[in-house]
Amino acid sequence: MATMLDRFREFHGHGTKQIGRNFCIPASLCNAVRLFGITDCTQEKLRDVWYAEQKRAIEPNLDDQMEGANIAIFDTMERYFGEMKRIDNSHFSLPGDDNVLFLSNADFAVNFIERHIGQEHAVIVSTWNRFFNGDHFEIKDYHMWLVLDFDRVANKVVFHDSAPDSICEIAISESQSMQLRGDEHQVDMGLRGCITHSDYTCLALWRVES
Repeated sequence: MATMLDRFREFHGHGTKQIGRNFCIPASLCNAVRLFGITDCTQEKLRDVWYAEQKRAIEPNLDDQMEGANIAIFDTMERYFGEMKRIDNSHFSLPGDDNVLFLSNADFAVNFIERHIGQEHAVIVSTWNRFFNGDHFEIKDYHMWLVLDFDRVANKVVFHDSAPDSICEIAISESQSMQLRGDEHQVDMGLRGCITHSDYTCLALWRVES
């Protein structure tokens, strides 16, 4: 039986790249359900129904569209796409914080990812873009990854990044010594350290048989 990563590679590069700057959520969701045979849910269709629900006009420029969208657009998918009745889900979140060194909640998120990937469920995870600015981190925007493989023993996770349309590999956990505001700290530069601290959102999706 083909793994999720193998199945994704079969259609990678054919509509898997996000079509605009703010489309990482619809791209990740559409790519995730495509793993389970649902092909009628495209980024464009999802955008259209989401805008209709929001009673908003679609901006002419793709890079201006989907501003303010969040993982709740999955609910829109369920309401408007009939094939979604074949998809079940589990949502993970925790109260937010802004401390890059606090990783206890991130550990819970990593465990959630590992458990679902082990069951061949696709997992979308919210990550933050951390930029080191001299002696501290700045957070500039957020991004969704679609996790396709997870190996605790090898300390690696494989995911699809819809912005460059790339299949990427990163360590699950990788500690790096850094000077932050005059003090030396161990900062996790792996997936564990990348998970968004705003709410630690992860969404697992899988196909259910009738």
